[in-house]
Amino acid sequence: VAQQDVVRQLHQQGIGKGLMTEADLHTIHEYMQSELLARTGFVFDDLFFCPDLASVENSCRKPSPAMLLAAIDKWNIDPLQSWMIGDTVSDAKAARAAGVKAILVGNFTIESNLPAEYIVPALEDILRQCPLVSETPPL
Repeated sequence: VAQQDVVRQLHQQGIGKGLMTEADLHTIHEYMQSELLARTGFVFDDLFFCPDLASVENSCRKPSPAMLLAAIDKWNIDPLQSWMIGDTVSDAKAARAAGVKAILVGNFTIESNLPAEYIVPALEDILRQCPLVSETPPL
């Protein structure tokens, strides 16, 4: 079985708004990782976050591919063999800009020409409805 690097990328405007510090966020991430390990035997290889407010110009916020490109570079990930799973159109746009395939999760209309290879209603539908995902590692 080929190794799969799994990274999580998220926006954390709470830092930009002064509602939490980066240290607070790291504490939350440590708790999340320990709970994931206890419940599933799985942890993320890395966690990337963007503390910028939505109004910040040149931000790392999606649809900028900055966080994806940082993960690709840090982990030597092949974008052509990678997937981004997201729940917003900006997630899919970031994936496309980074050369990564996208899966959108949620109540999207398939006819709306979204920039994603697959659209599924819920996370548990990914493996059932997206056969190519099991053939390539996710990002």
